[in-house]
Amino acid sequence: MSSSLKADMPAGIKLLAGIAHDLRTPLARLRLRAELDCPEEVSRAMEEDFQTVTHLIDQILGYAQGCIAPSSQGFGSLHELVRRGVSSYRQVQSDVGLGPLEARDVVVPCLPLQRVLANLVDNALAHGAAPVWVEVQADAAGVALLVFDHGPGLSHEQLLKATQPFVQLGMQASPTQTLRRCGLGLAIVAQIAQQLGGSVVLKPFNGTRSGIGVHIPG
Repeated sequence: MSSSLKADMPAGIKLLAGIAHDLRTPLARLRLRAELDCPEEVSRAMEEDFQTVTHLIDQILGYAQGCIAPSSQGFGSLHELVRRGVSSYRQVQSDVGLGPLEARDVVVPCLPLQRVLANLVDNALAHGAAPVWVEVQADAAGVALLVFDHGPGLSHEQLLKATQPFVQLGMQASPTQTLRRCGLGLAIVAQIAQQLGGSVVLKPFNGTRSGIGVHIPG
């Protein structure tokens, strides 16, 4: 993380990001030592823990970096970004599918929207009920990137809490999934939506499915 990025961050976020960043090097050394010095079965067992810590570090750094509006970034088609994202998930997760992409397309900053899509899909897979569907819906004010699953979803009050950093609602998840989360997934989604002049949207349970997404003006 560059010194210029750190200078613009709130003090608490700067401290948190610095700790997360500094953990990368010793974590890499521990991982290498486990691979070289431990019996294979022990090394395999430790790998899941390494992946968990790496994921948590990435989440913290992702949130910290989102506190700074990037000066320049790549832009592209929202529809194409969604198609590629769903295709990547389907290579390892058959429960993720592509729903309707309404005719109106918009140009969006690629990296932030990729992060939004990944966090929404991961949240649905962890806490919702399969299958998960990704859709783009349009209205007069803009477009919405939405991720649906077949679980009961959240209430508006729960969503408000879940979009605050480091808040976990205690939704059902496996022990591994719980360890891999620090309450930043939907907070990052809300943060990016705000930066784009948009908002987080909730599609309440309609008896079949529920959804969460971001509305982008345009």
